[in-house]
Amino acid sequence: AAAAPLTAFGFSATGVYGASEVVLQRYSLQLPKFPAGLKELKIAQISDTHLGAYFSLAQLKGVLSRLQAEKPDMLVITGDFIDDLQLLEEAVEELAKAADSFPLGIYFCWGNHEYFKDIWRIRRALAGSPIEVLENSSRKIQAGEGFFHLAGVDYPWAKDKEEQEALGSSYLKKAVQVEEKLAREDAT
Repeated sequence: AAAAPLTAFGFSATGVYGASEVVLQRYSLQLPKFPAGLKELKIAQISDTHLGAYFSLAQLKGVLSRLQAEKPDMLVITGDFIDDLQLLEEAVEELAKAADSFPLGIYFCWGNHEYFKDIWRIRRALAGSPIEVLENSSRKIQAGEGFFHLAGVDYPWAKDKEEQEALGSSYLKKAVQVEEKLAREDAT
């Protein structure tokens, strides 16, 4: 496929244990093998908000409002979303209310804080929502006449660096195997 520009932008809270400044960054990517029919695809990303003491529900609502104004095709939440589990249900409700603004969906992968806080509780809260968790797995995303595979890989909580690297490597291998299987099915 011809080189296709892909617009990606995201919000993150910087200074998790200090000031919680919200930063919007935009990137235009050239991906040579990306389907030409998806050249105008917009992916929004939220990462490392650590919702709680340093990032409030009001700030989350503001971020979602700003994202909706950007009109992205999908939203990916790449871990360390919440630290104060008292806010979990309302945060998931806010994401669910915004879901229709992202026609290709909302996808979530685990960060180490989800493991540290209570991954099972967070998993249960997300299970009843329109947010799809990619847990070391891939999902075929169909958009118009084009498609791609989106992989989500956990950032695990581990005792030490070696264990974390081993877990991360095995998780990536698992997600890629799923993606390769999906790609083989698409070729047939």
